[in-house]
Amino acid sequence: LKWRRSSFVADSIAKMNGEPTLLIIVPFQSDDEAEVDGGLIAYVSLVYLQKYFKQNVIGDHGHSFLFNNEGKVLFDTNDFSKSGSLLGEYPFAREAFLDRTGVYRGELWGEDSLVAYNPVDRLPFYTATSTPLTEANAVIDSLKDILWKGFILIFLAALTLLIFGIRWIIKPIKALTQQAASYAKGGDWFVPVLEKEDEIQTLSSTMKYMAESLVSHERQLQLILESFPFGVFAINPEGFISSMNTTAGDLLNIQKEKVVGKSVSVLPLSFRNHFEQCKHVSRKFDGLEEDFIFESKGGKKIIKQSSSPLLDENDQVIGVLITFWDVTKVRQLETHIQRSEQLVAIGQMTAGLAHEVKNPLGTVQLASDLIASEIEEMTASSESEAASIQIISEAASDIQDEIQRLDHLVRRFLQFSRENKKDESVFNMKTVAFETLQLLSHQFRKKQIHATLEADGEDYFVKGDKNQMIQALINLFINSIEAVSHHGQITVSMEKPNSDTIEIQIKDDGIGIPQQKIKRIFNPFFSTKQEGTGLGLWITHDIISSHNGHIEVESEMGEGTSFLISLKKHEKGDHYEKNNLVS
Repeated sequence: LKWRRSSFVADSIAKMNGEPTLLIIVPFQSDDEAEVDGGLIAYVSLVYLQKYFKQNVIGDHGHSFLFNNEGKVLFDTNDFSKSGSLLGEYPFAREAFLDRTGVYRGELWGEDSLVAYNPVDRLPFYTATSTPLTEANAVIDSLKDILWKGFILIFLAALTLLIFGIRWIIKPIKALTQQAASYAKGGDWFVPVLEKEDEIQTLSSTMKYMAESLVSHERQLQLILESFPFGVFAINPEGFISSMNTTAGDLLNIQKEKVVGKSVSVLPLSFRNHFEQCKHVSRKFDGLEEDFIFESKGGKKIIKQSSSPLLDENDQVIGVLITFWDVTKVRQLETHIQRSEQLVAIGQMTAGLAHEVKNPLGTVQLASDLIASEIEEMTASSESEAASIQIISEAASDIQDEIQRLDHLVRRFLQFSRENKKDESVFNMKTVAFETLQLLSHQFRKKQIHATLEADGEDYFVKGDKNQMIQALINLFINSIEAVSHHGQITVSMEKPNSDTIEIQIKDDGIGIPQQKIKRIFNPFFSTKQEGTGLGLWITHDIISSHNGHIEVESEMGEGTSFLISLKKHEKGDHYEKNNLVS
């Protein structure tokens, strides 16, 4: 009791006034788990328990007994002499020791018996009730006899009813046959009198016709679904995919048999969101449309999906219909058209600006030439004004220098407004990246930026204008330099995802670009920096596109930005550079 510090029941028999008893011990404590100050010991008579257990006895020869966790019988309701017997050899005792309840059928004390056993909750005792199999089966045998006799009586009664009431059975069958045939043909429900000798055959033929008709309609609907040029999903209100067409599987690279019947959770997140929004709407709902990016083995796709609820005649939602299709080329074409329009506008603006600047420049040029001529004459005629003439001469010289600079700038504008032809050659992009990093090394050192080039020993040859490609990389590197802080990191890596493509990734750990601005960073005159011109990334995008490549950007605020350039790989030809770079 002192060791346990809690109430318990002893698992052995104690004698009290010569009578076998069970001991129940309760401690006296100031609090739970406190030191024991004393205790109360109660003795429960086994004779009393034996009388109490007799109410659980089944049959005239059945008996109940109690045993402890050592398998020792404490008492038996019919035979007190069995007290002290060990039950450890019996399977039901071992099952009871594992706190399991069940029924055991087998030998007990030399007699085939049926034993039900059950552990006592939170006590080291187990109760069991046993009855001989012969007595248990007597009830079943009696029930079998009653059921058999009842079956014979019911069979005779049914046969009598069948003989005397056959006409009352045939008439409903005939009516059902006519109704089924009429419904299969699209008619109304009615119950005519069908006078035909073989009514069962008529019913069978009609049901076959209905089945074939339903199969035909189902096949027609499936063919219509398969002929859609769009992917289609039908989802029931519980969120399980009831049907889909082949186009849906092709667009998402999934197999029909692995999706139909499964939860909508197996589909991309955008589909799940549309289902949740559509499953509780009314007929007035116009539906949902949305574009999302889907990454597959063949690359990224832009998928447009349109979702709407399926409603019955009572405006109750019976499912959700989702259609979707690949709009990647459409979006690329729209972007190309938009960029072309911008280029046209910029070209027109550049040409107009050059024209407006060039005309005044001509006038200024003539004026400066006249000043220079007059100065020469004044110098020859008067040497007293030499100092003033020197000042005027220097000013005229400055005017001429600035005019030449503006004229050069105008020529560059005019050249830019026209179609620019590339000076094409085959060159190694790994060498270009290394040389570009070398050009900007002083800027890296100024901000103590750690710039690395990660590339294997292979060559990365492309065909195009090397100078333009250097300009594109310079723009990207400068963008990263301005984004990272002191002691930042810029990593340039190269790889070949397949035999036809090379990829160059430029990644920094800078401040990142807001998601709402990422789609616009390649637009002309758009900049995330107050002092920026917004032309650097636009020119880079234009250079990459002119080399039949594409550039993508991913960014997260506070984490950094990554630019991925994909270019067509070129085999080493006559005009190539040998790569001497050791990375």
